[in-house]
Amino acid sequence: MSYQTPIEFTITNPIFADLAAQKIQQAMIDASELDWLEFKFGRARIGREERKGVEISYPTTQQTFGTDFINCSPNDFVLSQSYILIQNDSPVSQAEGKNIVNWIADCSIIFFISDLNKIDTSYGANIEQLLRADIQQVLKVRVPNFTFTEWVDEIEDVYAEFTVDAMKPVDNTDHKKKAYFRANGTITYKTPCYTTFPYDGNFDFDPLDVFDFIYGGTFTTQP
Repeated sequence: MSYQTPIEFTITNPIFADLAAQKIQQAMIDASELDWLEFKFGRARIGREERKGVEISYPTTQQTFGTDFINCSPNDFVLSQSYILIQNDSPVSQAEGKNIVNWIADCSIIFFISDLNKIDTSYGANIEQLLRADIQQVLKVRVPNFTFTEWVDEIEDVYAEFTVDAMKPVDNTDHKKKAYFRANGTITYKTPCYTTFPYDGNFDFDPLDVFDFIYGGTFTTQP
């Protein structure tokens, strides 16, 4: 990572897919069952850079407002981390009687543990399976609009959107037991319908106005 001390940044008044991702992030932060997870990052984007003439893609997560992102590829300086990918979002219906569109998107939560030996030893030999069970239960109870479909643990599948060779951290010790796994599923969320309410095409609006509109208020755009 590019930060010595990364933070679990959260957006103030997130909207749309960012809101859906942040609800997952906050649920994981609040869950005591996941205290073993050192960094619970929010929504990730795909970063790109050129290395020795070859374009490399990697996960990035936001650290402050604006364009301040960190590379959150696996590394040996972080014990454990997670981040959220939301992709292929598409509208599925419009709520009857309201100018609201229901959306569904592919949603994945990607986990990396640099050393399973340093996670709570009470989990025993089946530690990976038990950690996954904890995660799945937290998502089921706290994020009901996330529908789990599968776990994947082959590195090529876990980091399918990224340059896999760049996801393999340098490890100068033999005793570490690493783990990579990914929860795949779908997420649903709502947005205002831009074709049916007075929206002027300017995206410089106050997110609170959007929520007021969705839940019965009057939508107004900003000057």
